[in-house]
Amino acid sequence: MTWKEALEINTFPDDKLRADDVWDEAFNCNYSADGRYLLEAEAFPSEVTVRPGTQIICDDAFAYQDYMDDENEASYLEKIDLPEGLTHIGEGAFDGCAYLRSIRLPKTLVSIGGGAFAFCASLKTVTCPESLRVIGPDAFCECYELQRVHLNAGLEAIGKGAFSQCDALREIRVPAGMLSHFKAMIPKSLHRYLREGR
Repeated sequence: MTWKEALEINTFPDDKLRADDVWDEAFNCNYSADGRYLLEAEAFPSEVTVRPGTQIICDDAFAYQDYMDDENEASYLEKIDLPEGLTHIGEGAFDGCAYLRSIRLPKTLVSIGGGAFAFCASLKTVTCPESLRVIGPDAFCECYELQRVHLNAGLEAIGKGAFSQCDALREIRVPAGMLSHFKAMIPKSLHRYLREGR
């Protein structure tokens, strides 16, 4: 799947997907009838395990919502276990998860939507799996504690502002021999953090 094809996949939880949806009482998450889409989560606990078979986490699923009434305007989520087989993380899916300390992205992931991890202020490291093709605009913006990012050889597109306002950023690691490839996708202001090899 190319990055353009990845962007064509619907990650919005529309009425068709909500028909005959299934509620997971253990983690307060709502899934499509076929189990492929995690549609939304409400009043979820601080630690969540996403069901095996889930392929898409829909837009804003774990994002901060007004009812959370947190003084930092942060989502409750601190830890999430993502299954292998997950291919898409929708726009804003984890926006405002300021207490989320780490994220293990599955080896099957193809796309990270725009603003997916915006304001995940406690994230320190992100490692992209080899399957990843696209990182959307503002995907990791305002991740103030983010220090290291490991990008993969198969990455074809990085959206504008994907790593903006990542004040602690010190290293963007890219595969050997691919420095020019990534310089073309990353703003010049971040070129000083680029490092080749493992």
